Amino acid sequence: MRSIALSERDGNTEIIGGKIRTRGVRVGQHVAPPAELVSNMLQLFERTYSDRTHGNSRIIAAAAAHHRLMWIHPFLDGNGRVARLFTDAYFKSIPLTGYGLWNVSRGLAKDRGNYKAMHAKTDMKRQGDYDGRGFFV
Repeated sequence: MRSIALSERDGNTEIIGGKIRTRGVRVGQHVAPPAELVSNMLQLFERTYSDRTHGNSRIIAAAAAHHRLMWIHPFLDGNGRVARLFTDAYFKSIPLTGYGLWNVSRGLAKDRGNYKAMHAKTDMKRQGDYDGRGFFV
């Protein structure tokens, strides 16, 4: 297993691929959940998204799972790659007709800037009735 050192203001942090993070992390404006909650959140994630039998809602579940995994941000590095691979495997498991002619990683990699911007907006406070999330009373 390869490890790299991440230089930070407070010293060096060794990053080991696949190791659950043991410290807090901030990505842009997103402050990921505290490290001590990550293992429990991943267990809940698995229970929530392991059932793939609900018709067209499987596609919505794939998108929701991708977002939630990025939100949990379980690793210090590689979260985007893991989430895209997870989503790719999820689509293959449901199965999705025609999948294989295209894949999630290729589609999301076409415009990385927009992909990251959309992730940043997913947990924003609602911006009124016309922000794309529908009308709420």
